[in-house]
Amino acid sequence: MSGGPNPTIWGEAVRRALGTSEADAANAHDVSDKQAALDETDLQELEHAKYYPESELTPAVPAIPAKRSLLDRLLRRPRR
Repeated sequence: MSGGPNPTIWGEAVRRALGTSEADAANAHDVSDKQAALDETDLQELEHAKYYPESELTPAVPAIPAKRSLLDRLLRRPRR
């Protein structure tokens, strides 16, 4: 069988070699990386909202024209 060491066994060996303080530090580092990614996403959303307000993103709803009476249509008068 060729190849390197089994990653599962290697990870377990590293975990056992670490003391509790090192394991806690590694876990805290993982948590801080995840938080940094979430903060970056939030920052991008805020910047997007600043430069692209909702009014520009949503299409304008056309105004519903007022109904014209039969006489207006016959005389081709514009809508009021």
